[in-house]
Amino acid sequence: MSSPLIIERMGEPSGVLRGKDAIRRYWEPSVRLVPPLCFELIEVYAGIDCIVIHYRSIGRRVVVEVLTLDDQRRVIRGAACWCTTATQGAPLDPATP
Repeated sequence: MSSPLIIERMGEPSGVLRGKDAIRRYWEPSVRLVPPLCFELIEVYAGIDCIVIHYRSIGRRVVVEVLTLDDQRRVIRGAACWCTTATQGAPLDPATP
């Protein structure tokens, strides 16, 4: 799993975690939050061996996560990419293509 947030939260300068245990340690504090995490789904894209989830996260950050799947459709790799444009926190406009 790779994410800019891994650098911030886990102190891992590469931004990459490997293995279920490392990824579990990354997610456990977030899934126990009260109130719980809340994401605004923008769109989901399906590929041959991947799924891309486009959403707004905490602080209105726009994120795209690419999940790579194996032959049994299990996630074997995840990569989060953050939006870097000036419209980062702008509300969604359904009239905009």
